[in-house]
Amino acid sequence: DISYRRARQGFEIMNLTAVVDLTEDILYQLIGRHIADAAEQIPAIMACHSVCGSGRLGIMESFGRSNHEHLNEANTLIEQLSSPLLPLYPGIIVLPLIGAVNAHRSQRILEALLQGVMTYRAKVAVIDITGAADLTTGTAEYLIRAARATELLGARVILAGVSPAVAKALVQSSNDFSRITSTMNLQLALEYAFRERGLAITALKKS
Repeated sequence: DISYRRARQGFEIMNLTAVVDLTEDILYQLIGRHIADAAEQIPAIMACHSVCGSGRLGIMESFGRSNHEHLNEANTLIEQLSSPLLPLYPGIIVLPLIGAVNAHRSQRILEALLQGVMTYRAKVAVIDITGAADLTTGTAEYLIRAARATELLGARVILAGVSPAVAKALVQSSNDFSRITSTMNLQLALEYAFRERGLAITALKKS
């Protein structure tokens, strides 16, 4: 428990194993000082080695558990930061994707998208994949399924940032993507989204 708490506090594993090493050295010195018979020293030394070895193992297990929890927390934070849902305008939301999209993350993306549509009563949802990495046919299928699920809630999906490689992955996908509107960049997607809502972006008149 102490090792685990120290690990969570940012201590290095060598700081704690050094304490065990020092304790073991002191015990060996005490054994040599207070047990004169070599035959009696051996069991004491073995017992000392066993206890200290268990201590080192416990420290390593504690740090391993702590590192695993840190990694999970970091992954959760990265997923949250890399898929922020942005309410752009009444009825329009944007979901920019950054990094790789795998099966686990695609589920979180779908949940965020559907929740966003419900929360903001969105009629248009723009998924910006400009910053997404390693987009494969599998990724394309995730996005198509997310778009179809979103349409069930009455929102239209626009896929922004579609490169030639992504277009190829969409074509190779086993799902029908004909109903998904795609654009080369976010600007075109937003212009399309505004038109869908009967709006337009115009320059302000100079006074």
